[in-house]
Amino acid sequence: MLSNTSIQKYLDSGDITISPWEEDMMDAARITLHLGENILIPQGDVVVDVRNNVLPQYQEAHIDSEAPFALKSNMFILGETFEDIGLSERVGMLIDGRSTLARLGISIAQTAMIIDTGQQPKKMTFEIRNGGPHTVLLYPKMKF
Repeated sequence: MLSNTSIQKYLDSGDITISPWEEDMMDAARITLHLGENILIPQGDVVVDVRNNVLPQYQEAHIDSEAPFALKSNMFILGETFEDIGLSERVGMLIDGRSTLARLGISIAQTAMIIDTGQQPKKMTFEIRNGGPHTVLLYPKMKF
């Protein structure tokens, strides 16, 4: 884990790029990312067979501030970061959830927490699951 001072050095050197960038995204030992406008919702009642490449289909959805997405209890979706993130070969990153969302039962990384080194700037994936009892509205650009 890096301190905010060390993270800032990597941002200044270009080893970490985040666009758009706002100074208030930096906090002690972390950068706050935001939910993007596009999500993928798994469709149908399919028996997944990874070995035989039988995978679920996804419906694309767009959310905006006037039409948030209602993430129901026990629902799973894929989201993306609002920001494009790039990493040099010198640095990797972990994506982890916010405690304010965790207290609602929302997790954003099921297993794929690592952003590998050497990533060209792009949106990163959130694996969003509502393990809580309440429906939670998801808005674009909300802190994730």
